[in-house]
Amino acid sequence: MSLTPFEWTIFVSLVALVISISIMAYLMLIRIRQLSNELNHFNVKVEITDDELARLCDDIKNCKKNMI
Repeated sequence: MSLTPFEWTIFVSLVALVISISIMAYLMLIRIRQLSNELNHFNVKVEITDDELARLCDDIKNCKKNMI
């Protein structure tokens, strides 16, 4: 059973497509891991004190009052 030139072209194209998609998925997985690590790093750095939280709540309440 031999393949015609057209069938070979289709076969090679499909193999190239599968390889390309696999490489892209792997690169996306690496990037997602990097972003996840960065997000965890930033979560550690972000700290809010009670005073800052109270001020923030007051600012939000004032904004709501001004919009109404």
